[in-house]
Amino acid sequence: MPLDDDLGFGRIGTSAQSRSPRMGGPVVPPTIELYGRPRVPVGGKDMSTWNSSRVGAPGSYGTVYSESREDPSGMEVLYPRIYNGQLHSSDQAWRHYMSTGQHMGKFANPDDADVYGQQYHDDAANGIYDAPPNKFAHASRR
Repeated sequence: MPLDDDLGFGRIGTSAQSRSPRMGGPVVPPTIELYGRPRVPVGGKDMSTWNSSRVGAPGSYGTVYSESREDPSGMEVLYPRIYNGQLHSSDQAWRHYMSTGQHMGKFANPDDADVYGQQYHDDAANGIYDAPPNKFAHASRR
């Protein structure tokens, strides 16, 4: 499979991190590690603050729970609400982004950020982001 060398996001495919700007992916790459994020219990949380009925079920956990907003430069920023080992409110997470610059990518528009965020969520739920890919796995087959 060819590599996406434009931004160094890895293999071209369906995973969120592999999207390039041509595919509606981030114009600015993430500043946080997307692989191996800690799992934080989110079961029993107030469901009125969530967008998904699956979140908050007893025993459920999260690794990112992302949202996006337009930043002062006009870019749509995808940022995590889970950091420092706990789930934070939208406003707390936005303030954290504004003070640290930590994000999951900056996008040309909200739709691209939403598609990327949903793809990351789906991929993470399937274990794709549990550990970084081994870039040298093919070399051992020689």
